[in-house]
Amino acid sequence: MIAWVFLSCFSAKKVKALRIQGGAEGLRLCPGVHTPILVRARQTNGRLRTTDGQRRERLRWDEVIVRMNGQNFEDGRIWLPQDPRKSLDAEYTLEVFLVDRPDMAVSTTVQPRYDCNYVAGFSGQPGESGEHTGLFQRSGRDGDDGGHGGQGGEAAAYVNAMEHQGSSLLQVRVTGTRNGQTLNQYYLLDPNGGSLTVDVSGGPGGVGGSGADGEDGDDADVAEDGEQGWGEDGEYGGDGGDGGFGGAGGQGWVVLDPAVETYADRFTINARGGAGGAGGRPGDGGEGGDGDPAGDWGEDGRWGRDGQPGPDGPEGIYQVEPVKPSF
Repeated sequence: MIAWVFLSCFSAKKVKALRIQGGAEGLRLCPGVHTPILVRARQTNGRLRTTDGQRRERLRWDEVIVRMNGQNFEDGRIWLPQDPRKSLDAEYTLEVFLVDRPDMAVSTTVQPRYDCNYVAGFSGQPGESGEHTGLFQRSGRDGDDGGHGGQGGEAAAYVNAMEHQGSSLLQVRVTGTRNGQTLNQYYLLDPNGGSLTVDVSGGPGGVGGSGADGEDGDDADVAEDGEQGWGEDGEYGGDGGDGGFGGAGGQGWVVLDPAVETYADRFTINARGGAGGAGGRPGDGGEGGDGDPAGDWGEDGRWGRDGQPGPDGPEGIYQVEPVKPSF
């Protein structure tokens, strides 16, 4: 969703009007989802500048203040708290004005919407990328191998129904482990459009480090009689490091209260194994030194091997049993 905001001038001294398109109806945002707005500034002579414009027609974000309930937002992205318990019945007001004309602010209301596609993240950590440290040696050092991805966590989504302002919503609490910590995440879903993926996939393997380039060979010295000796051979390039293995997928559950059993298709469990990391690039062989004959080029290193993907986790479990309200 893009909220369009119009400012009527380029120069703060020439502002004649501000308005937010759709402001009469207000804006509706998915909790936790960063939503971009587009700001336009029009001069009294009709020229237009926008935050997505080019060169001199561009309106910079540092010329604009975007504020909601006392919080400033940078780069034209606004959001509501991810936890819907904080925004369920809260009132939000969005204000937009130029830095040099705070007296001409325009405002509109912002309300949460729940026909959103969410991901509850309990995936494994990605593996670290490999490095190389061959800075003080002639031959190229091999790149380090990438780290292995972490195993996906375990997480269960508990779903029941709640009524809010005359509509039925799905109330969801996802409890699981991530990086050794137990976490709770909360969501509200419109059953006619919202969805939730419980992500317990394995972390991707790290990319292998690049091999260092070999040093160039030294040029040959020239003798007093003008003859030039042999040029020194270039050093070989280092091999790229191997990519790390992907982590194994974890285990996911969806537990539905009998009153919401028919909405099981709004929930997905992703327990895929993590992708293997790419092998690191090889280092280039050094150039042969000048001479008679010139030195040979050093051999290039080899590409690192790609890491293997991690195994998928067990199939997700869906079960129906009474679920207590989470909110």
